Amino acid sequence: MVSDAQLDAVEHLDHALEAAARDPGGPTALWQWTTTSTEYAHALLELIDEQVRANRWAHASSRELVTAIDVASQVMTAASPEAVEAIAARHGVLDPVGTHTPIAPKEHDYHPRSSLLVSLRLASLARHLSLGQQLMFRTASGRPRPPVRTERRDGPRRLPEGTWPARGWVPPALWAGELTDHVSVDESCGRAALSLALSKVGSSIPLRAIALDLGLPAWLADRIAKTLSNRTRNELERLTADLERLFSRLEAAPPPIDYSHRVAVGRDLATVRAAAVEAASFQSIALDEAEEVAASVALWVAYTGSHPRFCPLPLNDGLQPPWPSGLNRAEFLDDGFLQLPHDQGEPMAWWPP
Repeated sequence: MVSDAQLDAVEHLDHALEAAARDPGGPTALWQWTTTSTEYAHALLELIDEQVRANRWAHASSRELVTAIDVASQVMTAASPEAVEAIAARHGVLDPVGTHTPIAPKEHDYHPRSSLLVSLRLASLARHLSLGQQLMFRTASGRPRPPVRTERRDGPRRLPEGTWPARGWVPPALWAGELTDHVSVDESCGRAALSLALSKVGSSIPLRAIALDLGLPAWLADRIAKTLSNRTRNELERLTADLERLFSRLEAAPPPIDYSHRVAVGRDLATVRAAAVEAASFQSIALDEAEEVAASVALWVAYTGSHPRFCPLPLNDGLQPPWPSGLNRAEFLDDGFLQLPHDQGEPMAWWPP
C-alpha cells in the first residue's frame, strides 16, 4: 500500500518535471541556493536512478519505483545538511565514491553528473572533511562545489591539470592585518600556513606543490593541519569562512602582483644581491659582506612578500645581520624594487581592499 508520504513524493516529482518542461531556466530555491527548475528535476531523477537504474524503470515494480521517488524527495526537501546526511546514511544514496555524486575533482566524467546533488552532498559531509578538503570544495561558500580540472593537449593526448584559481594572488606570508584573529601577526609559520590555506581555496593542487611554488618549505604543508586545525569545530568553521571571504575579495579585485613570479625571481639570489648593492650605491653606501646579506634579505622579503625565516640566503647562526648604518630603508627598498623584474605600474607592495 502506498503511504501518504509516498503519494506526496510522487506529486513532488510530477510538479518538478512539469516546472522544468514549462520553464527550463526558471529559478528554483533549495536552502539558500538558487538553481533552475531543470537542474532541480535532473537532481531528482539522478537520485531515483541511483536506487533504480533508468534502464530498469520500464520493468521495475511500482513499489520499487515509488520507494525510490520517496527517498529522492526526502533528500531534496531536507531541512538541513545534517538531515541530508541522515537520509543518505539510512538509504544508501549520495554515495561519495559512486557514479552519481563522486566527491572528487572532476576529471573524465563518463556519467552525467548533477552539480546540485554534489553541492548537497558536500554540504552534508563538510564537518567530516579535513581542512584542506573543506577549502578545496569551498564548503564555507554560498554553494560548495568540486574544483573543475582543466586539460592541456600534448600531441594527440589530453592531459588533465589541477585547478588553482589563486595562483599568484597570495604572498608566501599572508598580508599583515589579515586574519589576525587566527594567528599572531609576528608568527612566521602561522602567516605562511594561512597563505597556504588561502591558496588551497577551490584548488585541487596538493599543498606541498603550493608550498614549493610559494618558496615555502614542504614540511610546512605537512604541518598545516597542526598549525591551523588544532582548534574547536566552531573555530575551524570560522577560519574557513574567513578564508572564503578573503578569497572572494581577491576574486573581486585580483592583486596587481604575481607573487608566484616574484618568488621565482627571488630564487636567483645573485640577482637579488646585485639589486641590493645597486640600490645602496644610490645612497653612496658601499656594503660589506654582512651588510649586503642584511640588505638583500630585506629586499627579498619586500619583493616576494615572504618572511626572513624562509629566505634562502645563508645567515650565520640563523641570525639576520644588523641593518647597514646610514642606509635609508624605505629609499633602499624603492630603489631595489626598480632593479628587479616587474610590470609597468606594478607596485612594490599591495594589500587587499
